[in-house]
Amino acid sequence: MAKYLVGMLAGHRFADKTLEDFVWSKENDVVKDLIAQLVDELEWKKGLGLVGDVGVGKTHLLASLYKNRVWVSIYKGGGAPIWVSFIDLVSEWKKDKNTVESIVKENDMIFVDDIWSAGMGMDEKNIIRELVLRSYDLNKILCYTANWSYKNWDGDERVKDRLSEMVLELKILGTSFREMQGVLG
Repeated sequence: MAKYLVGMLAGHRFADKTLEDFVWSKENDVVKDLIAQLVDELEWKKGLGLVGDVGVGKTHLLASLYKNRVWVSIYKGGGAPIWVSFIDLVSEWKKDKNTVESIVKENDMIFVDDIWSAGMGMDEKNIIRELVLRSYDLNKILCYTANWSYKNWDGDERVKDRLSEMVLELKILGTSFREMQGVLG
């Protein structure tokens, strides 16, 4: 399995990002407060879905929360959570169909970046289905970023129903930071 899939955020473009350097807009005050509460929790009862337009900072926030959970797991003495880009998960699954099962069995918290996008094929939908159903059955915490809510995904209704129970979904509002960099930079 690729090093990237065993919980290593090192090498990712957001590896150095923190919650402290995230630029919060007024329209995200409620999200900011909820994220602060999650950081203070030793155990999460539910996973987290960060949804919103391209470039609003979902991956930045998820990477920051992942690093916080690694620290908490070390502090508590438990196993580290895993970080995976969905595109890397798909690549690994194509090499080894047991990849999703292994990830869910071996990790208490699974952080998946860019879990849903337009034009998903049946393989991708089946990977998400397996990830959600196995996480649900084994009571694992699933966290992800996506451009839109699971409620709008073109997928299995059982997956959506389980996600409604498993995940608190937060919508991140704003303008693309990449667009703003072009204006500000």
